[in-house]
Amino acid sequence: MRSLCRIAGLIAVVACLGCMSSSDHPDVGRVTGTVTLDGSPLVNAVLTFEPLEEGRPSYGRTDESGEYKLYYTDDDPGAIIGKHRVRITTADSGNEDEGVAPTPEKLPMKYNVRTELEEEVTGGSQTINFELSSEGEVAKESKNR
Repeated sequence: MRSLCRIAGLIAVVACLGCMSSSDHPDVGRVTGTVTLDGSPLVNAVLTFEPLEEGRPSYGRTDESGEYKLYYTDDDPGAIIGKHRVRITTADSGNEDEGVAPTPEKLPMKYNVRTELEEEVTGGSQTINFELSSEGEVAKESKNR
């Protein structure tokens, strides 16, 4: 009986090691940068890098200096290697329960709803900056929200 328990324990350990060594996590490149609007840092903007092929998008948010860092998951920095469609938005739906009002979009649709932005993510670390202009049509807030 003891040897059966040892064998079962050994199988469980080997199975766990196999799970840890084989990962479905794709190769990612680390991406940081700065976003400006008309030459000034764009604060609290959300960036989404959507792979043009398959894969999960990566997200980042700008700080007070307009700087961002992309995350593939909450704990894993980076974005899938390859070409991405990039969306940048300042709109926030707010939180009625906490009394936080929605923030309207201030960026033209060419950066979000109808984005024209594409970037290539490579292996390793890279800096991708965005110098945006306020010129262009901004999406109107939907009253059906």
